[in-house]
Amino acid sequence: MGSFFKNPTILRSIVSFFVLFISVTLHAQVTSTPAFPTADEQIIIVYDATQGASGLQGASKVYMHAGVILDGPTSTNWQNVVGNWGQDDGIGAMTKINGETDKWEITITPREYFSVSANTSIYRIGMVFRNADGSKEGKNDSSQDIFLEINNGGFSVIVESPSSNYNVYATTQSLPIKVQTSEEATINLTIDDVLISSLSNTALLETTHQTIIDGNVHTIEIFATNGTDE
Repeated sequence: MGSFFKNPTILRSIVSFFVLFISVTLHAQVTSTPAFPTADEQIIIVYDATQGASGLQGASKVYMHAGVILDGPTSTNWQNVVGNWGQDDGIGAMTKINGETDKWEITITPREYFSVSANTSIYRIGMVFRNADGSKEGKNDSSQDIFLEINNGGFSVIVESPSSNYNVYATTQSLPIKVQTSEEATINLTIDDVLISSLSNTALLETTHQTIIDGNVHTIEIFATNGTDE
């Protein structure tokens, strides 16, 4: 899914990324419907094998190997893992999306799928994707596990694009920016501390930024507040 930033102590959601100039367009490896899933509702998880560190482009089968994070919102400790690595046994098998070559989906209800008791909070789902025999896998841009955040209430922000904090872009390239919030908010977009866009009473900011042709590093920040949390 994209990147998700939530700090329940500081209550501040800030996204920073740097823009230089040469190559790629970024999208999240994993997205979900709904965008802010909860532990007890059915969600559709979509994996894009063309993104991140992936050997799964053109794969005939893709599996989601996954576990839940129960220790806290920043933990990376998988528990209740579902999947048998290297086994083509249908557990965690995904379905190719019609009309797409390298997009796969699976529908789950997290609490049921991972057998988590009703009184236990689920903070995240950790996942890695693989082919049928486990010889190829898909991870994030840094070849690390992918995490889908589970909404336990409170104000949350998802940055769907770009999906990385630092990248190099071509001088003629437009950078897509897409941010969603879990409730209506004021969303401000700044470039080098200069306010570029400000939207109020919205849960979505979607725009493009034309890269600046001067060879320098530029900082784009997104600030979101619902009037209580920031």
